Amino acid sequence: ALAVDLARRGYVAAAIEYRLAAEAAFPAAIHDCLAAVRFLRLQASVYSIDPDRIAAVGGSAGGHLVGLMASGGTNPLLAGDGGNPSASSEIQLAVVMAGPLQIASGQVAERSLTAKDSNALVWFRGTAEEKPEVYALADAFEQMTSLTVIPNGKHGCWNRLPWFTTITDRIAEILAQQFGQAGMLEPAGNEE
Repeated sequence: ALAVDLARRGYVAAAIEYRLAAEAAFPAAIHDCLAAVRFLRLQASVYSIDPDRIAAVGGSAGGHLVGLMASGGTNPLLAGDGGNPSASSEIQLAVVMAGPLQIASGQVAERSLTAKDSNALVWFRGTAEEKPEVYALADAFEQMTSLTVIPNGKHGCWNRLPWFTTITDRIAEILAQQFGQAGMLEPAGNEE
């Protein structure tokens, strides 16, 4: 729904499909996300994308991946070796909605030690004590430049009314502030 709304506002938007924890251990999901960035960058002329203005938006687990995309796009361990390795994996803007960014410390690491139903145990295939290097690699906490609090917002509210419109409006504002107004580039082959 977010991608559709942003496309209606004039942004090129793509919903990335990535492998979930039950299917593949970390860092498979971030490999998939960064491979998608490389694909889109190489197909920029086909899809009228400005390859120098690529943003990622995600919530919850997707927010964590977006944080990793922003902080680790140049890290070969996160970029992986699949899909268009010659292109850059870097994004220029990340919008993280309720995504855990401090993985190596804090609640995620603590919960991995005590909760048998911890998502981290499934994704990382071990606790923070057993696999500290994996948890450290997954730590997307780098730099937050702004924070928007949505009144009465709940985890996952970005896909529900009445919050959806408020959130997509704010995302569009952030994109416009960083990149300028949305608009189409000339498709390949239409140059004058």
